[in-house]
Amino acid sequence: MLHTMLPATPNPPLDLMGIVSKHSGLNAAQIDEAASLVELQRFAERIDTLIVLLQRGGVKVDLIAGLVSELNARLFARAW
Repeated sequence: MLHTMLPATPNPPLDLMGIVSKHSGLNAAQIDEAASLVELQRFAERIDTLIVLLQRGGVKVDLIAGLVSELNARLFARAW
């Protein structure tokens, strides 16, 4: 019976940005709405901590790299 309740795909895609925003204080929407470079700097400083937490949690390096790349792109776009 349990198998009938599982999703049709064996490995549903992870919403890594959603997971990160809930647990790290790094929310892409907050980056987009930052009012100053100081706020953007605070977000940038949290990325290092996020990398450590994800690595310790067993997240694969390629996923971490993709996430950091997306966050950095948003930070740079907002800064300029």
